[in-house]
Amino acid sequence: KALELKLFEDQKDTIKLTSLVSNIVDRSTQEKIDIVKSRMIKNYGYCEICSTDVLNYVASIFARGDVKKRG
Repeated sequence: KALELKLFEDQKDTIKLTSLVSNIVDRSTQEKIDIVKSRMIKNYGYCEICSTDVLNYVASIFARGDVKKRG
C-alpha cells in the first residue's frame, strides 16, 4: 500500500491523471494511461470500463488534493 501511494505521488504530475476527465489528451499521456489500464486488466482482473472508472476516481482525488501522506 505504501509503495502504491509513493508511485502515485511520484507519477501524478507526469501522468496527469486529471487528463482522464478531459477530452483532449496528448499522445504521451494517453500511452501512459493505456499502460496503467492494461496492467489493471491483466494483473488485477479489471474490465475496460471498471479500469477507466477507477482511474477517473483517482484523478478526482488528485484534482481535489485529497492525497494524504503517511509517515
